[in-house]
Amino acid sequence: MIFPVDKIRAFFPSVSRPNAPIFFDNPAGSQVPYSVMDAFSEYFTVMNANQGGTFATSKMTDTMMHNARQKVADFLGATNPDEIVFGANMTTLAFSLSRSLAQTMKAGDEIILTRMDHDANVAPWLRIAEDHGFIVRWVDINLEDCTLDLNTLEGALNDRTKLVATVHCSNAVGTLNPVAQISQMAHAAGALCVVDAVQSAPHVPIDVLALGCDFLLCSAYKFFGPHVGILWGRYDLLESLPAYKVRPAKDYSPYRWETGTPNFEGIFAVGSTIDYIEKIGQDYCMAYSDQFSAYTDRAKSLKMGMEGIRQYEKTLISRLLNVLEGTSGIQIFGITDRTRFDERCPTVVFIHDKYTPHEIAQHFAKHDIYVWDGNYYAVEIMARLGHTEHGMVRVGLAHYNTLAEIDRFGEVLRQLMDGTEDDNRADLSDDSHSDDSHSDDSHSEEASSLAGGINPFDGIPTVSLEASKVRHEFVNYFVFHLKVYFVSIKGYAGIYHSMPQHWDDKFMQVISQNAEKAMNYADDARVYCRAEALNHDDLLP
Repeated sequence: MIFPVDKIRAFFPSVSRPNAPIFFDNPAGSQVPYSVMDAFSEYFTVMNANQGGTFATSKMTDTMMHNARQKVADFLGATNPDEIVFGANMTTLAFSLSRSLAQTMKAGDEIILTRMDHDANVAPWLRIAEDHGFIVRWVDINLEDCTLDLNTLEGALNDRTKLVATVHCSNAVGTLNPVAQISQMAHAAGALCVVDAVQSAPHVPIDVLALGCDFLLCSAYKFFGPHVGILWGRYDLLESLPAYKVRPAKDYSPYRWETGTPNFEGIFAVGSTIDYIEKIGQDYCMAYSDQFSAYTDRAKSLKMGMEGIRQYEKTLISRLLNVLEGTSGIQIFGITDRTRFDERCPTVVFIHDKYTPHEIAQHFAKHDIYVWDGNYYAVEIMARLGHTEHGMVRVGLAHYNTLAEIDRFGEVLRQLMDGTEDDNRADLSDDSHSDDSHSDDSHSEEASSLAGGINPFDGIPTVSLEASKVRHEFVNYFVFHLKVYFVSIKGYAGIYHSMPQHWDDKFMQVISQNAEKAMNYADDARVYCRAEALNHDDLLP
């Protein structure tokens, strides 16, 4: 199956705009599609209210929350939407969970952590160990390939072990760990298993039942959504564990875990994120249907979509490793064996024998290629690998990245190594996947679909790069106001039957104003571009 990366990129305004930077900073936060952005406007226009009320917008929010939980449950392979807890972020939820679990343990009980985890799955457990007198034991890593040394896990487990916390995919070296095996080992010792899936969620299909863990945490902003944290937990545990909550709040799951008023607009956008992944599965990844025959409906489409992403990203990892391995002075940490890509995600770290990670990241930033340097909160593994001071360079790929972008990365890397500078950007078109280029006009059909069938580029001639930038600014405003227009219509339809009579005229005025703004920006864009093409500055708006 050929993954349609050009069509995928058209859904993301940040990567499809003219002269877009190359986003290789994805492990720190992904880009988002139009539909996720639109969800915020739609929520505030149509259903902006707190939950639990007797009126229309509150009831719509209640329904939205249930639907969002069901979507996330399908994404994670859970069977009960009430096992899905939303929070500010994964770290906040991990601290909340750790504080609750601490109440079920006593001094001298043991917790097992790994040297591979992000500190969000380390510090919460270290804190309760310090507060309550628990003993912490560690799972080491194999230095040659940066995988977990499960022999050290076996040696650490005993009848006092109450909890094993592990990472599914490392945010540093990209290792994808055998969580199902780790869960079995933990349960055999009578311990619970908590999994950090923040970095695996954007890259591989997840099934919490197959993983066999007791709790799993992730963050939507890592898998193309907004800043919302997600906790899945076994319902019996969510119900029986002590939860820190205000007294009037509901005392049953998932509500007893969601302190304060939830981020409703963000949670609605999480639902749109899941819809986007489902669309990938339905439209582009039917080739994986037989592989996921045990699933049905949305859950199946989500697994197909994530498998399509996973397989495409393997081609990206291979090209990136080729570039790095072909550059003298570079040392890569993690799995590089091409036959073991099922054991890793597309996050690669490296160092150079001459330049510091920060110097390398700065060089790439000058050329609009965004990579990370430092420890990215993976303090344990950086210490274990002997790179606490400067950390490493991290390149994190996503399904909207291209082979051409990796080639450009290689060119800029060689410039640094050779001591040369070339400010001319390479052509980032990727002929290996599509005959289309990455220009604005190449995505006109996709843009038309996103704008409700209206093509904002229709009738605009091809012009200079500078004119293209300005044109894009006009078109962005046009698409924005067009979306506002559509959302206002949808809002009107949603509350028409329950709105007071005197609201009707006012609402229609708003709809008319939104339509007028959209068309004004469309006219300005066309006038500007034709004036530029004819070199008539006097015609500019």
